[in-house]
Amino acid sequence: MMGRLKRVVWLLALTLLRIDHASADQYPHLLEITSANFSDSLTVIFKDYDRVLMEFYAHWCPVCKAFQPTYAEIAAHLGSRGSATPRIAVARVDCPDNPDICDKFEIRSYPTMFLGTAAQFSAYELKNVVRIDPSPRSKENTIAAISKELGGVPLDPGTLSSSDSGNGDTTTNSNAKMKSSLGIKNNSGDPSGHLRILKPLNFQQSVDLNDIEGAVVKSWEYLTAPSLLRGMDTRKALEDWIDLLADSHPVERCRLGAENAAEVLISAWPEGNEHAALPAALHDVKICGDTEFNDWTGCKGSLPSSRGYTCALWQLFHTLAARLPENDALSGARWMTAIRGFAKNFFQCSDCARNFVKHASTLAADKVQTKREAVLWMWATHNLVNARLKLEEEEASAGDPEYPKIQWPPEELCPTCSSPTSSSQDNNSVEKSWNEEAVFKFLVNFYSAGGSNNDSTTASNVRGKSGSVKINTAMNGGAIKQGNFYSSWEFAFILVSGIGGGTYFMLKTSGQYNFRKSLNRRM
Repeated sequence: MMGRLKRVVWLLALTLLRIDHASADQYPHLLEITSANFSDSLTVIFKDYDRVLMEFYAHWCPVCKAFQPTYAEIAAHLGSRGSATPRIAVARVDCPDNPDICDKFEIRSYPTMFLGTAAQFSAYELKNVVRIDPSPRSKENTIAAISKELGGVPLDPGTLSSSDSGNGDTTTNSNAKMKSSLGIKNNSGDPSGHLRILKPLNFQQSVDLNDIEGAVVKSWEYLTAPSLLRGMDTRKALEDWIDLLADSHPVERCRLGAENAAEVLISAWPEGNEHAALPAALHDVKICGDTEFNDWTGCKGSLPSSRGYTCALWQLFHTLAARLPENDALSGARWMTAIRGFAKNFFQCSDCARNFVKHASTLAADKVQTKREAVLWMWATHNLVNARLKLEEEEASAGDPEYPKIQWPPEELCPTCSSPTSSSQDNNSVEKSWNEEAVFKFLVNFYSAGGSNNDSTTASNVRGKSGSVKINTAMNGGAIKQGNFYSSWEFAFILVSGIGGGTYFMLKTSGQYNFRKSLNRRM
């Protein structure tokens, strides 16, 4: 009995030490908490600690990624103190993967840090844990903020070994021995443990509809968290966002899902109510029906934590602008209101949302009225952000090495869109001379996904209705040529028939199997 109990505790500790996008051996003092082990882990692993510092983050959040090395340093600093009091454990929770935990702590933005006892966290005592929110989020500022909350007690570091194993910290040392005995090895080089294969940039010829659909599916999953559905301004922002999706999304099942969401919103969150009365009803809406989205394709990064959701959101914003009607003089203004409201209320990367909303509240943004103005504003904004992120990623040696931030569109896709200045000779420089007319035509062509809302082309021409799959699709200058359509069942039948025919031919000609006899027996 005791042997089984020890094994359970050891496995629990090993599960707790898992860090999704970095080796646990790199950050031995930083513990990853999940829904499966949250309460039990706090009472078992942290029982001898005076306090727990808990970060609530999102794996897709750029600010969280930038903060991760600093948070690991904070964990190493506090872990190096060993048994010195107060003992402070450092942990974190990935909210998109563990929404039940984060909803109970009413997490509205990332990253968020709370300080409390293990018992307070285990019991979800939101009123008793303290928010740690230094500005800026440096190691020194965070340690000072923790010290202040503990009555000014000094939190001087101990002495770390060269491998940062935490001298004097028996918990860390025993965990290291446990991992070694189970054959878990340190990763070297890329902390994700994935081998990087550098490739030349390969530009898509048109926006990826799978990613555009995925951006809506994932954002709906995130924004319908009960902690976000509060305030009449938020309700109005949700209504505007739903209307924009219903009017301009290129995939028909997403447009229909948005129309359904608009109807559910009326009963689930009546106008004038401060809170959603039935948040579960909104969360359960299939915003893209029986979606085929499974994983990112065009926005898939070369590292597990790169690109993905944020990349797809940018693509969605561009696409919704490109599909606005030409004959509506105020379509751009409504688009601006919708994306500004989305970023302010539902994009939980705190610094990202604040920067975007600030830029979307300028005089230039307020002047956006038409489709053309919306398309060009989104393009210019994205390039400004890319230029800033390029410098930040180079300084921090971060970002995706296979997808560096560039100025869009590149010459390879639109030779007439730009010409380099004397100080600009590549796609990475913001100092280009742009031909806005050529840029506008390119962007509409690239992002309209089969035609704007002025055309007779609908989303069913691109994706097919009810989950149909388009075969023999060709890209030409960003426009999607019409090909043949097959339903999912027809495509499966063709695929299985081809495989079966090939298998039959190989077996029959090999002479190693009595295929006909076997086939007759099965039939």
